[in-house]
Amino acid sequence: MSNPVPSAHPPSTILNAGWIEQTHGDFLFYLEGETPSVYRVVESLDAELMDIGSALGLALDPNDVLTERWYGHQTRRSTTGLSTRELVYGTIKAEKQLGSRYLTEDLPYGLVPWEDMGRLTGVETPIISSLINLGDALLGRDFRAEGLTLARLGLDGLTINQLLVLVQEGGLTAAA
Repeated sequence: MSNPVPSAHPPSTILNAGWIEQTHGDFLFYLEGETPSVYRVVESLDAELMDIGSALGLALDPNDVLTERWYGHQTRRSTTGLSTRELVYGTIKAEKQLGSRYLTEDLPYGLVPWEDMGRLTGVETPIISSLINLGDALLGRDFRAEGLTLARLGLDGLTINQLLVLVQEGGLTAAA
């Protein structure tokens, strides 16, 4: 849940699907494709993730803080435009096709488990769910069937407390 990549790649890829298909990725993915309206979707997705973390009692860092930590540069974005991101992202082109890891990895191994954690915690995830649905439609796949779910990980049926004990301590006790 502390990975900024699934928050950034799927929204920008899905919302630029036509441009990716027409240009075969010949545009600057972050600087040209992540417009203020696209970034509002990124922020909405990030807010859902923060709500899931809060419901789990975790203080998750938002996408921008994680990105700064990963890349060592201030990369704050805003809905009014990009700021210092040119240092890190200035020359990154879009993927050449929709069927890239930006969807084929980040949906089943990022957004699908986050959606499942939302269900466990009772947190609604309309943006996360919508992006999975759109990714399914764009690529003709079922990312929920392919992805990491609590059931697939053998964790279905655990309470939030049991899941946290398992993650933090490596095993369940009778008290959990």
